[in-house]
Amino acid sequence: CQASISGKERQEREVTNRDKSLIKHQDDDHFIINMGGLHNFPKLCRALPAEFSKLEFRFPE
Repeated sequence: CQASISGKERQEREVTNRDKSLIKHQDDDHFIINMGGLHNFPKLCRALPAEFSKLEFRFPE
């Protein structure tokens, strides 16, 4: 994925000298969500099918 739009960052309606890039992802059909970091994780697990709330490590420590 590459930056599709770039420009200057704004802070409180003022343009700063920091650059900002927006990314357009190539694959918009697949997502990985860190559900363990959400505050309502137990409720989400009960509401979603089991295959959506399966915990697995994607990256080594």
